[in-house]
Amino acid sequence: MLMRIPPALLASIVLATLLATGSAAVVDAGAKRAKKGEKRNVEMRFKRLDTDQNGIVSMPEFKAARLGRKAEKRAEKIFQQKDKNGDGLTLEELKTPGAKVKRKKKVA
Repeated sequence: MLMRIPPALLASIVLATLLATGSAAVVDAGAKRAKKGEKRNVEMRFKRLDTDQNGIVSMPEFKAARLGRKAEKRAEKIFQQKDKNGDGLTLEELKTPGAKVKRKKKVA
């Protein structure tokens, strides 16, 4: 009787085996693929935000992606931190790390 191994478990087993046998080249290739995937995710997010498709995300476009008043204020802070030259967000500015705005803790 064949057993089905869940994909996540199989991936963990393969990774553990590769690490144990010293096949770092394969692990590095996987890391490169993951980075490529992250890059695609940022590009897809940029395309969704840039509703007028002019290559620049404006403050109203950025705010529209976040719903609610609190989210709007947070979006403004993030936008201002990412938009280095004040002309709207470009793909490169969106890719830059940082612009993490701490959320205020709710007091119960």
